[in-house]
Formats: sequence, structure tokens, C-alpha cells
Amino acid sequence: MGLLLVVGALAAEDDPAERRALQRDFRRIDRIVRRTVPTGHTEPTAATAEIPWDADMIGYAGLHTLRRVAAWVDAGRGLPAPCPGLAAAVAAANDPVGDAWYDDVESWLLDATRPRRRFEHLMAHSDAAGYHVPVASPTVFVGTDAEQMKVGGVIGSSVTLRAELDELAALMQLDPALTWDDFGEWEDAAETGRSPWLVEGFTCRLLQEACRVSIASGAAIVFC
Repeated sequence: MGLLLVVGALAAEDDPAERRALQRDFRRIDRIVRRTVPTGHTEPTAATAEIPWDADMIGYAGLHTLRRVAAWVDAGRGLPAPCPGLAAAVAAANDPVGDAWYDDVESWLLDATRPRRRFEHLMAHSDAAGYHVPVASPTVFVGTDAEQMKVGGVIGSSVTLRAELDELAALMQLDPALTWDDFGEWEDAAETGRSPWLVEGFTCRLLQEACRVSIASGAAIVFC
């Protein structure tokens, strides 16, 4: 099973029942976001030149290895060794430094006075479901347990996520010529030594593009 990113999910959905379910989700999301940002989030309902947009991630391992990089940086450990391929990415995802970032994460999220944690819009969000909305916020949006059960967990900001990704891309010194839609380019770059960050780099670039589309269109990124 893979991991799909969609921007403009409501604009893309033709099935009436599925469309109603998405509309319910976005009403819940708007209520949660308004507790922090009064303007909330209104999801676009019609297709545009930007949306709908979708792309396949490198399964879950790609996201986990990028989170591993973020956890190492946050812990003051510098950068970990790049993953040389997909098989190594699966093993690297089980990383004690990465695991330590999530210590007591549930109680931390419930603390209304908590300070922002570095990379929290990348790290605290579910890896399999949920939303990032184009509403700026230093911290993720936290709903009640019942609300989060409905919308796939805490809600991230695609605006803040983009800033986190830009920081990681700069630290990894990703080649700006490498694009989000051609994994083969990244494989060639890794083989020639031009860019060793094969899995992490491609994942970062793909998420950067999803954030760009989200911010430009006003639509949420949906993990599904």
C-alpha cells in the first residue's frame, strides 16, 4: 500500500457520498483551525489550473526517512548518513533518534501552553491520513479526541510545513535542478555523487511542491 498526496480533494471528488463526507471533514477542520486562527479554512470546491493535484510518495519509508533527518537536526546531532536506496530507507526509518522525538508527544500536544517544537508540522502529523491547510500557524492545530478521530489526527499548516522543508532542503544542500516528478533524476544524481539524498531528497522536494500548490490554490494537502 502506498501513500498518496492530494491537493484539492474536494474539487476532484465527483461521487456525491464521498463529496459530502469530505465537506463534513472540512467543516470540522474549519472549527478546529478557528480556535487558533479566527479566519479558519474554507476549502475550494471547484477545479482550477492548480488543482486537483496528486502525487505518489515513496510509500511510508520516504516520509519516515525525512522525519529521521529532521529529528537528528532537532536533537543537535547534525545530519544522519543518507539512505542509499529504498531497502535501506525501510531500515533507517526505525531510528532511536527519530523515536525519541515522539517521547511524550501525546501529553505535549494536549498542553495548551506548550512551546512550538522544531519541525512539528512534518513530525507530529499522521503519516497515513489527515490534512495540512494553507493557514499560517507556528503550532499544529489540535482538536478534541473525537474530532481528531474524524479528520485523521492533528492538522498541520502547509505554510509552516513549507518553511520546515525549505530548512531541511538547505541543510541537505539539495540540487535545485532536481524536480519533484522524476525519481529517476534523483537516482542518477545519487549514483554520480551529485546528490546523495536519494529518498529523503525526493520526498522533501515532493512535499515542497504539494505545499506550493496548497498555498497557491488555497486547498489543503490530504494524506491518503
